[in-house]
Amino acid sequence: ISPQEVAPDCRVSTPPEEPAQDITNDPPKTSFKEEIVRGISHLRYDLWPITPRVIFMALAAAAGGLLGGLVGAGGPPLFLFFFVYDFSKELVRALGGVFSVTSTASRIATYLATTPEIETTGADTWFVARDVWLWVAVTTAALCGSPVGVYLNQYFNKWGFKVGLCVLLILNGISMITTGTIALMSDS
Repeated sequence: ISPQEVAPDCRVSTPPEEPAQDITNDPPKTSFKEEIVRGISHLRYDLWPITPRVIFMALAAAAGGLLGGLVGAGGPPLFLFFFVYDFSKELVRALGGVFSVTSTASRIATYLATTPEIETTGADTWFVARDVWLWVAVTTAALCGSPVGVYLNQYFNKWGFKVGLCVLLILNGISMITTGTIALMSDS
């Protein structure tokens, strides 16, 4: 006899459904603030005790900042650091982004706070109207190139990523030596 036959007007109650179990073993979702706090707490374990890697990292960042301010190309010391030490390509990309934003922000702040010699730009500011199309072209190229780089990144393994860094380092060096040589030859 079923419950419906005994009491046809009564409904059989079923227990409420429990939420589905997470079988993907994904870590629980954390907020951005929790991620920052966790990252800072791990930072002391990554940087202490001071190792040759930490010293090389600090020197590469300082040299990159110096070169970035001096000639606008702060990447080569960081490329060398990431080439020598083993990091995931995601971490390299993230650290490179942080370095680029920090370096660019400090340079723009410096340009806004200082005035160039009038012979340098022909004006009393670094940002002159005749250069607006140069700024537009550089910004457009960067905005168009970045998604292409993000797309191509999925096709590089760690070895390919390091080879790419090495090629960029070599091309950057050739470019700087060539432009420096041309500038020296034109001054004499």
